[in-house]
Amino acid sequence: MAFNQKQAGYLKDYINLEIKDAEKQIKQMNLKLKEKKLNSNRVRKKQENTRNIIEQKQFESEQQQKNKFNEEEFNYGEKKKSIHITKTYNVFWTQVKDDDNWKPESREGGSLVQQDRFLVLYGGIGKQFLDQVAYFDLMRFQWEKKTNPQIGEVQPDKGRRGMTTNIHKDKIIYFGGEKRYNDQLKIRQCYLDFKQYDFGKNQWSVLKLDQFSSMVIARRDHCTVNISSKYLFYYGGIDSNGKYITEPQILNLETLKNYNVELQVAQKSKAKIMPVAYFTMKAIFKSEFTLEKIYTPIQFKKYSIKQPVKEEGIYIFGGKNENGKANNYLHIIKPGQAPYIYDRLVPEGQPPEARYGHSMDYCHSLNSLVIYGGCNEDSSNVYFNDVHILDLQYLLWCKVEVQGPQFSGRAMHCSTLVDDKIFIFGGIQIK
Repeated sequence: MAFNQKQAGYLKDYINLEIKDAEKQIKQMNLKLKEKKLNSNRVRKKQENTRNIIEQKQFESEQQQKNKFNEEEFNYGEKKKSIHITKTYNVFWTQVKDDDNWKPESREGGSLVQQDRFLVLYGGIGKQFLDQVAYFDLMRFQWEKKTNPQIGEVQPDKGRRGMTTNIHKDKIIYFGGEKRYNDQLKIRQCYLDFKQYDFGKNQWSVLKLDQFSSMVIARRDHCTVNISSKYLFYYGGIDSNGKYITEPQILNLETLKNYNVELQVAQKSKAKIMPVAYFTMKAIFKSEFTLEKIYTPIQFKKYSIKQPVKEEGIYIFGGKNENGKANNYLHIIKPGQAPYIYDRLVPEGQPPEARYGHSMDYCHSLNSLVIYGGCNEDSSNVYFNDVHILDLQYLLWCKVEVQGPQFSGRAMHCSTLVDDKIFIFGGIQIK
């Protein structure tokens, strides 16, 4: 039985009454000193017994809650189940209509990121490589283009695709990506620079790395995530020679020093560190934290808002390997130790089909990862238009019911989440 404050008050009154009755009886009967001590001992023993009852009930209540939590944890880690939790989400599709105003060209391999009240679109390839910056006004629901960028330290690129985008101190950092085709070398080279775009000033600059940094591996179709506000972690992708990359690296955004990062598979894990590209990656932690050095333990900030997360770390889903095979594995990289730990997670529920070129966004209000689209040549669908939601508290693939207009599947699109809405632009789809 759960113990509450009302019961606690009742038991406390009961103890006080016993004490008063004992004292009254002592005065009335004029007991001897020995009898008085005996009665006092009886009262004290009664108090101790009652206090033990209170403590025992409190312990039982706490233990019941703990057992309930452990039971839920047990259910999602083992085959035996006594409690079954399922979640169903409704997803509503709408199309942003802006037929009367300018719109960016169709593309794949571009990037989309939120900056204040705007969505900033850059790069990708359509009929040609695209180098124009466009922004979507979330207040007016209208596209506009940034023209005549200010000449800062560097000229804007001639376009790139397959790069990554991250925000650092209100500036947009672009890393890697594929260049225009090199007629002399007969290859499409990859960028190895970190370029920074100041949206407010409409100005480009380049991050000049420390000369003693580890050499940056140029890559495309990789992923990057911010680890705290200090580090940028990047993993996977394909180099200029078409080789799939396994070596992860990390950039200190304060010192601009680049490091190689060592990975190690977790003990008793079935995971295997494999080259992968066209995958998605998100850093998921319970609350804000700091990381002083790349291999030091994570220090969580006091009083920061906590989210219930079963497994903390860098989540990786899907992708394509060097043999052209797509997968639907969910992996996790755990920083804050040497080496970083690499493991495979197996959530409950029905997982998505194997895919690559999809999108994955973190929805704060749902405390979930939302996966959309992608492709797989070995699937009957080829291009997917489905939505999958991974609950991070229980590590559970949820059921999703899609409502609204139906759109054809797509891959290699770009997306970003604003509040509880995911904006998706571009991509390749079946005509």
